[in-house]
Amino acid sequence: MVFCFLVQLYFSLFVHLKLARVAINVIPEAKQLPVSVIICARNESENLQRFLQSILNQEYPDFEVVVVNDRSWD
Repeated sequence: MVFCFLVQLYFSLFVHLKLARVAINVIPEAKQLPVSVIICARNESENLQRFLQSILNQEYPDFEVVVVNDRSWD
């Protein structure tokens, strides 16, 4: 029982403290990678008219929207 406690104590103190010291690499907003938003649409003309503007109003600095026509007849 004491051995298990000591192993857990070692793990908690040394391993978790090492992980806590690791710096998290955050990409600054100016260097964020471009993102592509791909929308597959089949007979979705009404939904695209309603929701496409909200997708275009995103705050992400560099993105593109690609709408793929999936054999629509509308």
